[in-house]
Amino acid sequence: MATSTTTSPKTCTNRPARPGRPRGPPAQDPAEWLPPAESALCRYAAEGTATKLRWDLTLDEAEQDQILVIAADCPGTEVIWTPAP
Repeated sequence: MATSTTTSPKTCTNRPARPGRPRGPPAQDPAEWLPPAESALCRYAAEGTATKLRWDLTLDEAEQDQILVIAADCPGTEVIWTPAP
């Protein structure tokens, strides 16, 4: 995965739960939870990394190791982020 900045950030947002709509996973990092669909791993890792970069958040060693494992299988994935104001 490569990183770059942009003026159109992708970041996590809160959505209210709607009846009949499954809720997302609890706040967990990639060392604790991964999306069940293997096809979603690259996007999940890229967007999670962009959020960490945008908000200057840290990674623990287990989380970093898991991101690096995922990234090794995502050669065409780019991480696009904008620093938070």
